[in-house]
Amino acid sequence: MNALQQKVEKNQPSGYPGLDSAGFILSTQIPAIPNGSLPARLGTGGAAAGGDLNTVVQNGWYTVAPNTTNAPTTSWWLLHVVAMGASDVYQFAYADTAQATGYVRTYIGGSWSGWWQFLGKALTVGAAQYVGQLDAGHIGLYDNGWGLVLDGSQGKVWFGAWGTLDTNLYRQSAGILRTDQIFQALGGVSVVRPSTYDWAFWSQEAGDANPRWRVVGWGAMDWGDGTNAPDANLYRQGVNLLQTDSTLYVKGRLAASLNDPGQVYLGNIGPGATAGILFGNAQDTSLWRSNANALNMNGQFAAAYEVYARNGDATYQTYMGYMPIPSYGGAGAGIKLNDSTFVRYGAKFVMTDAQFWAMSTLASVQGGDGWPRVALNNNSSIQFGPGNAGVDVTLIRNAAAELALQGNYTLTKPDGSRSLLLWRDYTAPNQPGLLLYTSSGGNAVELSAYNGPGGTQPGLRFKGDQYAVLYSPAAATVKTDGKMDAAQGFFVNGVPIGGGGDSAWASLSLASGWVWGNSAYSPPRYRKLSNGMVNVQGFLQWTGGGTQPSATQLIATLPAGYRPAYNIPTQNVAAGNVYGTSCRIDVRSDGTINYTQGDNVNNFMQMNILFFAEA
Repeated sequence: MNALQQKVEKNQPSGYPGLDSAGFILSTQIPAIPNGSLPARLGTGGAAAGGDLNTVVQNGWYTVAPNTTNAPTTSWWLLHVVAMGASDVYQFAYADTAQATGYVRTYIGGSWSGWWQFLGKALTVGAAQYVGQLDAGHIGLYDNGWGLVLDGSQGKVWFGAWGTLDTNLYRQSAGILRTDQIFQALGGVSVVRPSTYDWAFWSQEAGDANPRWRVVGWGAMDWGDGTNAPDANLYRQGVNLLQTDSTLYVKGRLAASLNDPGQVYLGNIGPGATAGILFGNAQDTSLWRSNANALNMNGQFAAAYEVYARNGDATYQTYMGYMPIPSYGGAGAGIKLNDSTFVRYGAKFVMTDAQFWAMSTLASVQGGDGWPRVALNNNSSIQFGPGNAGVDVTLIRNAAAELALQGNYTLTKPDGSRSLLLWRDYTAPNQPGLLLYTSSGGNAVELSAYNGPGGTQPGLRFKGDQYAVLYSPAAATVKTDGKMDAAQGFFVNGVPIGGGGDSAWASLSLASGWVWGNSAYSPPRYRKLSNGMVNVQGFLQWTGGGTQPSATQLIATLPAGYRPAYNIPTQNVAAGNVYGTSCRIDVRSDGTINYTQGDNVNNFMQMNILFFAEA
């Protein structure tokens, strides 16, 4: 700047003011300003709003007295006005109370809006919009009739119509959010659990100790009564396979492979909506409950392997299928009833390893027969017939341990000739008989009621010879008009009366103290002679101490049939050296042979006893 400019401008009316040594404008260069003050509406005390808030449109703070027109309520208010021209005005009203409450409205386009609460409780605000702190620990959101409250004191979020908040969401415990109402997700819910066995969802009622329904992270679901641990489940067991370890009930029908040829229905598919199973998409085969304890079906039933009933039941198990043939080996199609088997042994041949009972009749027929050829009846009879004309022979239990034949009975040999004939009226009306044939076909033995003389006595005839007959002419009497030959003899009351021979010797077992004295002499033995007498022999020696027994001593015992009817004393030879003396031996009716008395039998004693055996 040149000197001319500095002189003209500095501290001149048209120049710039000069500065002091500190760099400030000289006080002589500052013009005087008259005294003044701000309007009350811009001060710390505020201005009175007047009687109608619609007229308060200038920037500033105002006090609103009770009952002021167009105020939010009839209480005291502090009003803040923010104006950007005469047509763009905001009014903020704050309640003069300890409870923080605030409202806002606008004047835009020539009209005032309604008051909208943005701070404090406002549970009956109609259609206004609101967001702000309700009270300590509560923040509220409100729009178009619906509200939301963040409850910091309980850690809950509440939802619902304004004034009736009825739905919540809150932290139940570590890592768990909960609602006391119902949760719906229109777009689905995705849950990722840190562990396979963590529970993803569960549901329970107030007071329940356990879930009533829950979903585990690996996809299983289970259910319970809320008191006890869950007891029913459903889970993926494998590819395309769901499984439950409990019982599954279906109210309507349960379908598998719907509309496919392999379609299966479970449900009320039988006549009259009875329970059953329906097979095939043509619905042409079904199995249903026809009545109590009964199943019915309208198709065929085929099993590739076995069909079981009460499998594992030790008393009533039944199964049909391919099974071993009992006792004979091999296998075939059959039915097994616990411990009894019916099995196909061969072509047109069924066998069983058990008894077979029929409540009425068990019959055998051939193709085209109109009558049984053999019938087993429940009146203890067997009937026989030709198969086309009834039955003509009956074998029946007539009484205890007694069979009766109604008709003739013939037993034939392989060549067709007779070997036995049992008849009722073979040669005379109603005269029963039995005829055995020889190998050449002739009569061998004939038993009938007319074989005796005159044809009136029952008898036994041999080879058709009229004299070779045994018959009963009277009570307790048997007679023959011919000869009778007995190679072994005849006996009367057990006593032989001639003919026959002696029986073979039998060894006699000795009692303690007695031995066979010398092998050159007779061993201890016995036999029965043809005349009925018993012979007992034996060369014995006493070895029981001393020269003879000190008392009666058992020698041996004879079997039944070789004993006397009464006790018999016998005299025998005995010796303590080479010279013999006599001794007494008794044979008693109980078969015992006893040394009774004698002298010096330590060398030898010879028995040779004969007596008639008891009858």
